[in-house]
Amino acid sequence: MGTGAVRPARSVGIRGVGGLGAHAVRPARMVGAASVLAIDPLPSARERALLFGADVALVPLAPDFAEAVREATAGRGLYIAHPSRSGSVPSGPTRTPPTEGAGGDG
Repeated sequence: MGTGAVRPARSVGIRGVGGLGAHAVRPARMVGAASVLAIDPLPSARERALLFGADVALVPLAPDFAEAVREATAGRGLYIAHPSRSGSVPSGPTRTPPTEGAGGDG
């Protein structure tokens, strides 16, 4: 099984954590991600991701989403964000730049 560019001590966001997406949480945790953020509009999906080991479950369109990501990652932002569903979400992992002046994850 590949790790999808998840590296130890890096923060990872998993967008779309219903069904298969929730199963991406455990491999990220096993690889040693510093924090695993589950991102989904559905409360049931977020709850399931937390049961699978996500550190935080966030609503993607919440007004405080960016601040919640910064808080969950100690200001570093996400090293990588994995979309785990089809539709309007871009395919493949996406690097998210750190907050300006935060120093980043890498």
